[in-house]
Amino acid sequence: RSYHGWGTKFDSFWCCYGTGIESFSKLGDSIYFEEEGKVPGLYIIQYISSSLDWKSGQILLSQKVEPVVSWDRRLQVTLTISSTKQGAGQSSTLNLRIPLWTYSNGAKAVLNGQDLSLPTPGNFLSVTRKWSPGDKISLDLPITLRTEAIKDDRPEYASVQAILYGPYLLAGLTSADWDIKTESATSLSDLITPIPAAFNSHLISLSQESGNSMFVLTKTNKSITMEKFPESGTDSSAHATFRVILKDSTSSIFSAPKDVIGKSVMLEPFDFPGMLVVQQGTEEDIGVSDSDDGGGSHWSLKARRVVLCIVGLTINQVKASSSVVNLAHLILDLKRQPALY
Repeated sequence: RSYHGWGTKFDSFWCCYGTGIESFSKLGDSIYFEEEGKVPGLYIIQYISSSLDWKSGQILLSQKVEPVVSWDRRLQVTLTISSTKQGAGQSSTLNLRIPLWTYSNGAKAVLNGQDLSLPTPGNFLSVTRKWSPGDKISLDLPITLRTEAIKDDRPEYASVQAILYGPYLLAGLTSADWDIKTESATSLSDLITPIPAAFNSHLISLSQESGNSMFVLTKTNKSITMEKFPESGTDSSAHATFRVILKDSTSSIFSAPKDVIGKSVMLEPFDFPGMLVVQQGTEEDIGVSDSDDGGGSHWSLKARRVVLCIVGLTINQVKASSSVVNLAHLILDLKRQPALY
């Protein structure tokens, strides 16, 4: 936990902020390392999409890394020789790091369609040849959830762990400090559940135009309010994103929000998984709760021209500002992206 909290734009900017920004600028200086010699060698230490004009090896190398997703536990890397120096005929060696965070079972390396023998994780795969334009090496490395302890020998920090997914450090979206209760957990999979790919189509944002302004349904702590349309990728956009859950669990799979028109649904705040948007009482405001005692979390989506609206949800129920009190419905504009976040 930090004693000084979050910084502000102008009045508080801690020294660790600068260190954090500087660290990202250094990622690019440790992707490739060169080894001189009669047969020059290139060590590929980090798998980051990039290109390198390797003068000693007389080749132009392109590296492409496919985006990693939770439902496909692989890191896929492609290295392509796009050109060689005119008249180049020397051999050179590419040394590809096989990281400790992967494992041999399922790992694969292919050169121009031919399988290569892989060393155990923690070593380098070395390939020496006279490279030609179009030569391609593909790596397929299994990844999994893992933890790393922070480098601090003090006993009070012995339980502090970083959670990683292959080479990537995971960050949790939260509004406060949280302690993970691990007493009954036997593995990380007991604590963290990957989001299925199908859930991407379940994310929506509910918006309404008023004059020249756009407002969205937003979770503020455990209340639901109408706020101005936020910028994508911000905390505010996460607060304005919800997951649609069909009341009928036997037909919970759908490809787009329009597929649930006319059906009874529940809304789960994106950054409060497991909780629901609920009507807290006949004369009460709409809020967020971890339970649905009286069925107040069920809503119906109905088509209205080219938009969707939540029936029965009026502006005074969501504490709208005075500039939008005349709006009759909260509307999901299908012409916008399904979710802000």
